Amino acid sequence: MTFETIFWIVAAILSAVAVFAVLWALMRKAPDEDGSLTQELSREALAEQLRVLDEERAAGLVTDSIYESSVTDVQRRALEELAIDEKHVKRTPPLGKTFAVGLAVVVAGSAFALYKGLGSPSLINFVSEPPKQGIMQADGTLGSTEGLYDEASLGAYLKDNGKDERAWVLYARLKVHKQAWKEAADAYKKAVDLNGFVAKDANVLVEYAAALISQETKETYIQSLAVLDQALAIDSKLLSARELYAISSLELGYWTQARESIEYLLSQMSMDDPVYERLAQTGAYAAEQERLEAQGKKLEQKP
Repeated sequence: MTFETIFWIVAAILSAVAVFAVLWALMRKAPDEDGSLTQELSREALAEQLRVLDEERAAGLVTDSIYESSVTDVQRRALEELAIDEKHVKRTPPLGKTFAVGLAVVVAGSAFALYKGLGSPSLINFVSEPPKQGIMQADGTLGSTEGLYDEASLGAYLKDNGKDERAWVLYARLKVHKQAWKEAADAYKKAVDLNGFVAKDANVLVEYAAALISQETKETYIQSLAVLDQALAIDSKLLSARELYAISSLELGYWTQARESIEYLLSQMSMDDPVYERLAQTGAYAAEQERLEAQGKKLEQKP
């Protein structure tokens, strides 16, 4: 079952629940309708009793003491009815309509949360199979995304849906496949700047850094280090981030950072790995340059 199907099933269920709740709240009979009618009839009966007592007293059918006792009893019952009325007025009104309005708000909020969580359901149509996490292969080369996405459709979609971070990532991967590094980096940046799920995905941040490094300029090397810092803050053990960090640091002459990154990579590798010796030599070169740089600074400080 696709995300799109799940989205519409959940949306349909929530809508049905909301409609039912609203109709139930608006169409049900108010609980106090029958009670009000009964109280009105009781008051009329008490008034009739007082009228009958007055007629009987005038006709001499009851004594004054019996009359006064009967009137007192009728007045007592009238006061009791009045007290009941006051309690009825002060009673909290039924929560049916309030519940319906609240549920409508919850439904709207849930729909928005689903949209934010799953992205636009219409975007699913652009994907012929689930996208793979990341584009870096085990040997450090870029994997192919050919045939997975339609660049023209994604481009048109993004014109009206510029806040869909997933679409920007898919678009960036297409540009990577074409080695359009600047356009790819720009697309990754737009996805990350939305500060959603992508900004918290270390693997996507590594892809972004790779697109920057591939432009081979001092500015993009520096930018890549900032992006890789974000990735390593999320996952400090991510080897692909450490490797790219070493590459940018070497290109910029940041020997200490390069050496530290290479040493970490070596600590995670077996000495039998064919890459180990070459990486160790690079680490030794970075360490030597770091030493020479430190000596040069000392000489500059001497009078």
